[in-house]
Amino acid sequence: MESRILIYAPTGQDAPLAAKVMATAAINSHVCRTLTELSAQMELGVGAVLTVEEALEMGGYKLLQEWVARQPDWSDLPIILLTHRGADSQTVRKAVAGLGNLSLMERPVRTLTLITALHSTLRARNKQYQVREAARRKDEFLASLGHELRNPLAPIRTSVSLLTHLYPDAAPVARIRDMVERQVRLLTRLVDDLLDVARITSGKITLQRQLVSLAAVMNHVSELCAQAASAKRIHVAWQLPSSEIMLDADYARMVQIFANILSNAVKFTPQGGNVVVRASAEEQVLVVSLRDNGIGLDAETIPRIFRMFEQSKTVSGQFSSGLGIGLSLSRQFAEMHGGTVEAHSEGAGRQRAQRRAAGRVVRGRRPQNPGAGGGR
Repeated sequence: MESRILIYAPTGQDAPLAAKVMATAAINSHVCRTLTELSAQMELGVGAVLTVEEALEMGGYKLLQEWVARQPDWSDLPIILLTHRGADSQTVRKAVAGLGNLSLMERPVRTLTLITALHSTLRARNKQYQVREAARRKDEFLASLGHELRNPLAPIRTSVSLLTHLYPDAAPVARIRDMVERQVRLLTRLVDDLLDVARITSGKITLQRQLVSLAAVMNHVSELCAQAASAKRIHVAWQLPSSEIMLDADYARMVQIFANILSNAVKFTPQGGNVVVRASAEEQVLVVSLRDNGIGLDAETIPRIFRMFEQSKTVSGQFSSGLGIGLSLSRQFAEMHGGTVEAHSEGAGRQRAQRRAAGRVVRGRRPQNPGAGGGR
């Protein structure tokens, strides 16, 4: 089904003639007589669409544009448009601007020209299918890796707790125990991130919505990031609303959104720096901003930091630790809640960056006070 050429030319003889040419070249095709049929067949699988200029004026352009806009990341649907001879019409110019992977062929078209163009189009489409398959295998590998790595963590954590009971007064054992606990917490977080990536890409994540307090979320975020901030003597200032904000949200995912962003700010802020976390409710929309005096970002880097597995250099010039997926997860979880995550900076080396998250607020009550996230 995915190698078919769907033909949509509801008037004239273009459709039967094109189908006949493809049959002689052993190219699988299907003639769609209505827009409804074209839409249904595209959902079943399509190698490319061949249509004509006048069909775009009969609703074909809107359908194709909508389909192109919502296709998955791996897909770039090829569209072959047969045009009238002569100057380009407004319809053709609009198609060139709005339909993406579009090839124009002026009628009448030589048979061999059409066949070679279709073979080339299907070869390129097959490359897209290979990319999709590679992505699927990668997602399966990440899911399997995450589960396999997580299995040993529970017995390691249990063994560490036993050390405390067996040698409660042994200082060397306590130091080893604390070191192992820190590394297990780090590894657990990395593995959880890997599993989240696999769940998101496979569409298996569903939000567990409930009424949650913004203050409770930020308390949890503060606890998660306090150690990293303290280790670098970074002061985190919290500026939350005076009245309690209640959110219709998934508590765990909300914590991940802000903890990942705050951790990123701490990671790229030099020793003794400052981070300010500010939250406000603006017309039923929660806006949370994190401002730091870190190393800054240039304009070209900002879009990349939200890509999966993107790694950047830290203050010392070394590539950062971690998997490079925290900010990507934050943005995707925010979007699942109907929100957004953005980043702004005055430029690399300017030591000022801001990360901003926004989403919908349900109702407000009196707040709980969050603890200080690190600092001196």
